[in-house]
Amino acid sequence: IMIECAELLSPRTAILAAQALLPYRPYWFEEPIPFENARAMAQLQRDLPVPIATGERLLSRWEFRELLEEQGCRIVQPDLMHAAGLTECGRIAALADTHYVSVAPHNSGGPIETLAAIHLAASIPNFLILEQMELEQDARNRICTPPPLIEGGHFSLPTQPGLGTNIHLEVVEELTYQPQPVRGNTES
Repeated sequence: IMIECAELLSPRTAILAAQALLPYRPYWFEEPIPFENARAMAQLQRDLPVPIATGERLLSRWEFRELLEEQGCRIVQPDLMHAAGLTECGRIAALADTHYVSVAPHNSGGPIETLAAIHLAASIPNFLILEQMELEQDARNRICTPPPLIEGGHFSLPTQPGLGTNIHLEVVEELTYQPQPVRGNTES
């Protein structure tokens, strides 16, 4: 069980929640507290009986550095769209590897990000797991030719040039754009 906390807990409530869920052997607590304070995250990781996964909103290896030096997590989750793409995420993975920290790329951006994350996963020694937004799979499959392939519960590494797909732009145009809510935005 991977617990998504969405930065909504305090250190105290994160510890209480982890202790309550411990009999179910949670794999990780994702983003248990706001990401901005690496030292607080590190203290929480020392106090928490469950690995912390974090980093989806960090933008570069420089932002991951303090988190890793402070031992603030067991799993980093760079997002290829937020953290400057494949090259920078490869550098983040290398930095994480020097701290024996695994990488589980954050993957919520669509088929191109999924394909880029598959390529990243294949190129780093500390890759752990790649998430997929299951509710968006149908749209992703319609957009890409061929779509990211899942065989036996694992993404297959594409063999076509580039990221391994072409895009049906007419399908992209059909999809309704829905902006993501901004943190702290109280407007309807």
